[in-house]
Order: sequence, then structure tokens, then C-alpha cells
Amino acid sequence: MTDPQPTFRSPAEQDALVAPFEIPMGHPLSCDHYTPQGDVMGRLYVLAQFELMNLAAFHRAAFETVRRQDKAIAEYAQTLKSEPTNPLFNDEDSEGWAELMESRSRTAVLEADNQNAAVAAYANELCVIGLWAHTEKYLDLVLAGFTGTAGVYRWDDFLQRFKSADVDLTSLPGFHGAAECRILNNALKHGGVVTPALAAMPTFAGQEAKQLRDIVLDPQPYLLAVHHLIGSLLETCGWKLDGGTPPRPWQTDGFGRRINASGQTVRTNLDATAGLQRPLSGREPTSDLGA
Repeated sequence: MTDPQPTFRSPAEQDALVAPFEIPMGHPLSCDHYTPQGDVMGRLYVLAQFELMNLAAFHRAAFETVRRQDKAIAEYAQTLKSEPTNPLFNDEDSEGWAELMESRSRTAVLEADNQNAAVAAYANELCVIGLWAHTEKYLDLVLAGFTGTAGVYRWDDFLQRFKSADVDLTSLPGFHGAAECRILNNALKHGGVVTPALAAMPTFAGQEAKQLRDIVLDPQPYLLAVHHLIGSLLETCGWKLDGGTPPRPWQTDGFGRRINASGQTVRTNLDATAGLQRPLSGREPTSDLGA
């Protein structure tokens, strides 16, 4: 079965996702707990989860600022439409000045609107980059705690080192989503276009060489994938160190989402609480409550 991949929702579909973002009291991701054994893996798990919560909170704060600015821009634009003509500009000689001032005001609105859109897109880019930095950091920390080897940063080296220690990263929940996050991270940092490797992913199929700034990025599936990959890795390594087998009674897709026997995604509390602010219609923010 082919692992489901994240897709970009249409504006109409995105507009339906308007429920408020919320993380309930207690554990930052609240559900789908992993159970790493031992102090080292258990401590890393707690740190990793709270760092993911902080990244989601940062992303939310950025979009709250975008939302407030967007409202202010809309209100100012409305005043331009409804303002009465200044009596000082009623004569023909002053008419040109009135038109010039109105034009400059509308230009200011457009520039502010464009900047706000750029900030929203930049928040999504930083979130993807931050998620991969988080993944790389914890892959190295887990490898150090599990094998005593540290200082690894190359993807192939991580795969080989864990495989040599009898841990197959490719078999863990969330692996494919995290791997796509890595490729997108590299593309964002080096050139800003859809690379051949990225175009090989269903999410970016047919978009090779396209500017990433022209694509509405969706960081939500990557957040969930990274949570599942690092959580399941810590659990696997912790139980191996403890001499046991980690409990994993459910099947998951490549992004770590639970699936039933028919391959259909099963919604969990994690899907409903670990959301990121997502731009609507290519720009405007809302909250997403699903993977």
C-alpha cells in the first residue's frame, strides 16, 4: 500500500477549517503517547515534545500577528472607500492633488498587504526548517544515548548508524513525512525552488523548478510526522536498552497517522490538538484540526 502524502487543500476546503487552535492542559501533544523506557530516553521524549509545542506556539503567535495586521489593513482600506471628499480639494485646481493622495494611500495598503502575505509564508517556511532542525537534533541525541556515538548530521549516516544498532528508521511511524520535511527544508535553504528530489514526492509532483514562494506550504503533516518519528524512535531504543519490545498495537501510514485494516486514516486526539496555523486562500490564516 502506498503511504498517503500531505496535499495542499483548495481555498474552499481551507476556508472550512476555522475551529480555534487549542492545546489542552497536560501533555503538549496530549495523545498517542509513546512509552520510552529508562531515564535517558524518557527525558529526551519529554524535552522533544515540549520543544514541538513551543514551535507550534511560535507559529501560532506569528499568525496571530498576521491576523491582527490583516484586520487593520482591511479597516483602513474601508475608510478610503467611505471617506467623504475633502472640501479643500473641491475645486478643479486641487483635484489632481486629491487623486495623488488617494493613489498613495491605496499603494500603502497594497504594500502592507503584500508584506503581511510574505510574513505568513515566511512563518510556514521557518516552521518547516525548524521541524527538520528539531528532527536532526534528536536523531543525534537518541543515537548518542543508544549507541554512545554523537556528532552525526548526515541523513545517510543516521540511517546506517541506527541500522547497525538494529533499529530500522524507515520502518518507524512518521518516517516518510519526516524525510519529505528534510528534502523541503533543503530546497527552502538552497535555491528556494522545487528540486527534482522534491518533485518526486506526490505533494510536489509536476512542479519541478517552480518557486517555493509561489506554493502555499502546509507544515501541519510534517509536525505530526516528526512527533511520531522521534517518539517511536525513543520508544524503540528505550525498550531495546531495557530488553523488551515496544508496544505498538496500531498500524500507521508514512506520516505516523493511525490507519485501520482498510488503510483509512483514523482521527485521534493528537490530530485535533497539534494543529498549526495554516494560510487560507494562499495567504489568510486559520487553524487546522487535522493531519
